[in-house]
Amino acid sequence: MTRQQELWAACALEAAEAAVRVRGAAIVPVVAAAMACLESRYGQSELAKMACNLLGIKAGRTWRGETITLPTREWVREKTQDGVTVPGHWIRVPAVWRCYPSMAACFGDFGAIVNRLSWFADARAAALRDDAEGFLAGLKPDPHGPDAWDDEPGWFTDPDYIAKLRPIMAAIRGLA
Repeated sequence: MTRQQELWAACALEAAEAAVRVRGAAIVPVVAAAMACLESRYGQSELAKMACNLLGIKAGRTWRGETITLPTREWVREKTQDGVTVPGHWIRVPAVWRCYPSMAACFGDFGAIVNRLSWFADARAAALRDDAEGFLAGLKPDPHGPDAWDDEPGWFTDPDYIAKLRPIMAAIRGLA
């Protein structure tokens, strides 16, 4: 991590911790901060700069706040149809994203989403124990469940997402 990335990660961790203290967000701060670092490229992504959306939170049907439309990459899992296996692959699609006034608001909303959606029950339980690995497992899509376009996809589609987060989490823990 560069010094600038360390400073940004420390701010992200502080905002995530504040979301837990002030709003009761059901998150593990070190995981949420690492996710923000990865998702936003340490605050440098267009989505982070334009919308303070550090976690790639899409605006679904129930969102009533401000939005922005930007492209994203989604991983589509391997499928077999009519005896033909189509390998997993990335696609680029437009997405409507939530806009936030601050880092803490973004982390607070992340926690509210984890609190609200039934399929994140394991992540919620892990957050209460401050269990980083359990929280990650609770966010992970079910490999035998619905695909990325169904109602219960998990938090991320990238099959290597957790492996990408672990070194960032270790670096953030080293900042303390």
